[in-house]
Amino acid sequence: GKYDEALELYTKCYDINILVDNKEGIAGALNNISTIKKIQGESQVALDLLVKSLNINRKIGDKSAIATNLTNIAHMKNVLGENIEAMNNFDESLIMHREASDKSGLANTLSLYGDFLINKYINDIRGPLYLLESYSLYKQMGILHPDTTNIFRYYKNKIGTSDYRKNIVDSYNQLDEQTKKFIDLWLILGDPDRKST
Repeated sequence: GKYDEALELYTKCYDINILVDNKEGIAGALNNISTIKKIQGESQVALDLLVKSLNINRKIGDKSAIATNLTNIAHMKNVLGENIEAMNNFDESLIMHREASDKSGLANTLSLYGDFLINKYINDIRGPLYLLESYSLYKQMGILHPDTTNIFRYYKNKIGTSDYRKNIVDSYNQLDEQTKKFIDLWLILGDPDRKST
């Protein structure tokens, strides 16, 4: 169906880029082929293709492309149950996105990493912090990213009050530890939904 057609197209792109020795095109085609392989359930093949793409992008020195590869690799490591390696890839990806001043890529990686941490490592304070930063970045860009917004508002709604800086003390001790940490960060960093006066 559609995925077979896409795979055929991406493979042709790969072949053409090989012929003209376009390294960026080769890396991009490998990344695209890996996406199809992931959808088709071939996780290890997808990971191998991403690693090849990453190696090419490292030689080129394109930090934004490297960061994107690392985020995709982290996602595949997560699928394969290799959580520590996934975290290492996410960490390096964040560094690369920041160095490249890639706001959109950074917001995406923060969202994915925050979700990963909340699901795998509930006591890791970085989970809600990354979601908060991701949501803030998307908001600055004028984007309400559905995944980030939904996850972020889930935590926001757990606080159970329309003004997040008031009426917290009474219910604070009844909340789970992750939400307490989220509130602590909230009080330090502020609510990105709050309109500035």
